[in-house]
Order: sequence, then structure tokens, then C-alpha cells
Amino acid sequence: MLTASPYILYPDGEGNIFEDTLYATVGVAGMHCPCLLMNGSNCHHGNLYELPGRKGIGIDVETGR
Repeated sequence: MLTASPYILYPDGEGNIFEDTLYATVGVAGMHCPCLLMNGSNCHHGNLYELPGRKGIGIDVETGR
């Protein structure tokens, strides 16, 4: 079970942002989707963008898949 990654965030198109605690966030490096870990001072900040018509990807926090 994953416990160190932040959860996926998603917007509703009206300026509201929600957290989905079923999925951990991932990054994309080529064809791989590594888990984005938060580790104290090593936490990296990013920007949140809404990309209409696109689906996010994540890692199931229960199964790690």
C-alpha cells in the first residue's frame, strides 16, 4: 500500500479543486509513470493546470497498480 505520495487533484471546470484519495499522483518520464513522492525538504512543487477533455493517470493506493 502506498502512503508517501500526494493524492491526485482534479478540477470541476468551475474553479473548484478536489482531491481523489483513491489514487496517488504520478509523473511521466518517457513511457514510464513513476510515483511522485513527497519527502520532507525534498518535496517538489508544481503547477496545477486544467486540461479539458483529458484524463489523469494515477496509482491505486490500495494495490499499487
